[in-house]
Amino acid sequence: MLKLAPLKMFFKKPVFKKAQGSIEFVVLVGAVLFFFIAFLTIMQNNNLQKEDQEKNVLIKQIAYNIQEEISLASESSDGYRREFFLPEKIINLNYNASITEGQIYLITEDKRFSIALPVVNVTGNLTIGKNIITKKNGIVYLNEE
Repeated sequence: MLKLAPLKMFFKKPVFKKAQGSIEFVVLVGAVLFFFIAFLTIMQNNNLQKEDQEKNVLIKQIAYNIQEEISLASESSDGYRREFFLPEKIINLNYNASITEGQIYLITEDKRFSIALPVVNVTGNLTIGKNIITKKNGIVYLNEE
Protein backbone atom coordinates (compact mmCIF):
# COMPACT_ATOMS: atom_id res chain seq x y z
CA MET A 1 0.00 0.00 0.00
CA LEU A 2 1.13 3.46 -0.85
CA LYS A 3 1.82 5.97 1.85
CA LEU A 4 0.54 9.47 1.28
CA ALA A 5 2.53 12.41 2.49
CA PRO A 6 0.87 14.45 5.16
CA LEU A 7 -1.07 17.44 3.88
CA LYS A 8 0.88 19.70 6.15
CA MET A 9 3.85 19.46 3.82
CA PHE A 10 1.99 21.06 0.95
CA PHE A 11 0.47 23.88 2.93
CA LYS A 12 3.46 25.23 4.76
CA LYS A 13 3.33 28.89 5.63
CA PRO A 14 5.91 30.86 3.70
CA VAL A 15 8.72 32.03 5.86
CA PHE A 16 9.47 35.74 5.30
CA LYS A 17 12.64 37.14 6.51
CA LYS A 18 12.58 40.62 8.02
CA ALA A 19 14.89 41.99 5.34
CA GLN A 20 12.63 40.86 2.53
CA GLY A 21 9.59 42.44 4.19
CA SER A 22 11.33 45.80 4.62
CA ILE A 23 12.52 45.80 0.99
CA GLU A 24 8.98 45.14 -0.20
CA PHE A 25 7.73 47.98 2.00
CA VAL A 26 10.29 50.42 0.58
CA VAL A 27 9.41 49.40 -3.00
CA LEU A 28 5.71 49.82 -2.28
CA VAL A 29 6.19 53.25 -0.67
CA GLY A 30 8.42 54.31 -3.59
CA ALA A 31 5.77 53.29 -6.14
CA VAL A 32 3.03 55.15 -4.27
CA LEU A 33 5.23 58.25 -4.01
CA PHE A 34 6.04 58.10 -7.74
CA PHE A 35 2.37 57.99 -8.73
CA PHE A 36 1.47 60.72 -6.24
CA ILE A 37 4.18 63.05 -7.60
CA ALA A 38 3.16 62.26 -11.18
CA PHE A 39 -0.47 63.09 -10.34
CA LEU A 40 0.51 66.40 -8.70
CA THR A 41 2.69 67.34 -11.70
CA ILE A 42 -0.17 66.70 -14.13
CA MET A 43 -2.57 68.75 -12.01
CA GLN A 44 -0.08 71.64 -11.80
CA ASN A 45 0.38 71.65 -15.58
CA ASN A 46 -3.40 71.72 -16.08
CA ASN A 47 -3.73 74.66 -13.70
CA LEU A 48 -0.97 76.59 -15.49
CA GLN A 49 -2.62 75.96 -18.86
CA LYS A 50 -5.99 77.18 -17.55
CA GLU A 51 -4.39 80.32 -16.11
CA ASP A 52 -2.62 81.02 -19.42
CA GLN A 53 -5.88 80.57 -21.31
CA GLU A 54 -7.65 82.92 -18.92
CA LYS A 55 -4.96 85.59 -19.35
CA ASN A 56 -5.14 85.22 -23.12
CA VAL A 57 -8.94 85.60 -23.10
CA LEU A 58 -8.76 88.65 -20.84
CA ILE A 59 -6.15 90.44 -22.95
CA LYS A 60 -8.24 89.77 -26.08
CA GLN A 61 -11.35 91.04 -24.33
CA ILE A 62 -9.61 94.27 -23.30
CA ALA A 63 -8.31 94.81 -26.85
CA TYR A 64 -11.75 94.19 -28.37
CA ASN A 65 -13.31 96.63 -25.87
CA ILE A 66 -10.83 99.33 -26.88
CA GLN A 67 -11.46 98.62 -30.56
CA GLU A 68 -15.23 98.87 -29.97
CA GLU A 69 -14.87 102.17 -28.07
CA ILE A 70 -12.84 103.70 -30.91
CA SER A 71 -15.21 102.34 -33.55
CA LEU A 72 -18.21 103.73 -31.69
CA ALA A 73 -16.55 107.14 -31.39
CA SER A 74 -15.62 107.23 -35.10
CA GLU A 75 -19.19 106.41 -36.14
CA SER A 76 -20.72 108.97 -33.77
CA SER A 77 -21.32 112.63 -34.50
CA ASP A 78 -19.11 115.50 -33.38
CA GLY A 79 -19.35 116.25 -29.68
CA TYR A 80 -19.17 112.58 -28.68
CA ARG A 81 -17.48 112.02 -25.32
CA ARG A 82 -17.14 108.89 -23.25
CA GLU A 83 -15.00 107.54 -20.43
CA PHE A 84 -13.80 103.97 -20.27
CA PHE A 85 -11.39 102.18 -17.99
CA LEU A 86 -8.57 99.73 -18.58
CA PRO A 87 -7.78 97.45 -15.63
CA GLU A 88 -4.51 98.01 -13.79
CA LYS A 89 -3.43 94.37 -14.17
CA ILE A 90 -4.52 91.20 -15.91
CA ILE A 91 -4.55 88.49 -13.25
CA ASN A 92 -1.69 90.13 -11.31
CA LEU A 93 0.27 90.75 -14.50
CA ASN A 94 1.22 94.22 -15.73
CA TYR A 95 0.64 95.04 -19.38
CA ASN A 96 1.11 97.87 -21.86
CA ALA A 97 -1.53 99.22 -24.22
CA SER A 98 -0.77 101.49 -27.15
CA ILE A 99 -2.14 102.61 -30.49
CA THR A 100 0.39 102.86 -33.31
CA GLU A 101 -0.08 102.97 -37.06
CA GLY A 102 -3.77 102.13 -36.94
CA GLN A 103 -3.32 99.19 -34.57
CA ILE A 104 -4.20 98.61 -30.93
CA TYR A 105 -1.32 96.72 -29.40
CA LEU A 106 -1.53 95.07 -25.99
CA ILE A 107 1.35 93.09 -24.52
CA THR A 108 2.09 91.76 -21.06
CA GLU A 109 5.35 92.73 -19.39
CA ASP A 110 6.61 89.15 -19.56
CA LYS A 111 5.89 89.28 -23.33
CA ARG A 112 4.03 85.95 -23.24
CA PHE A 113 0.65 87.37 -24.26
CA SER A 114 -0.05 89.98 -26.89
CA ILE A 115 -2.64 91.03 -29.44
CA ALA A 116 -2.84 93.58 -32.24
CA LEU A 117 -6.15 94.75 -33.71
CA PRO A 118 -6.85 97.28 -36.47
CA VAL A 119 -8.58 100.57 -35.60
CA VAL A 120 -9.42 103.82 -37.37
CA ASN A 121 -7.00 106.71 -36.96
CA VAL A 122 -6.99 108.11 -33.45
CA THR A 123 -5.12 111.09 -32.04
CA GLY A 124 -3.74 110.46 -28.56
CA ASN A 125 -2.56 107.58 -26.41
CA LEU A 126 -4.11 104.93 -24.22
CA THR A 127 -3.46 104.89 -20.49
CA ILE A 128 -3.99 102.13 -17.99
CA GLY A 129 -6.91 103.26 -15.87
CA LYS A 130 -9.23 106.07 -16.94
CA ASN A 131 -9.43 107.01 -20.65
CA ILE A 132 -11.56 109.72 -22.26
CA ILE A 133 -12.46 109.41 -25.91
CA THR A 134 -13.98 112.33 -27.82
CA LYS A 135 -14.82 113.31 -31.38
CA LYS A 136 -14.36 116.87 -32.61
CA ASN A 137 -14.42 118.10 -36.19
CA GLY A 138 -14.54 114.51 -37.46
CA ILE A 139 -11.35 113.49 -35.59
CA VAL A 140 -11.32 110.95 -32.75
CA TYR A 141 -9.21 112.03 -29.78
CA LEU A 142 -8.04 109.80 -26.99
CA ASN A 143 -7.10 111.43 -23.67
CA GLU A 144 -6.67 114.88 -25.24
CA GLU A 145 -8.93 117.61 -23.99
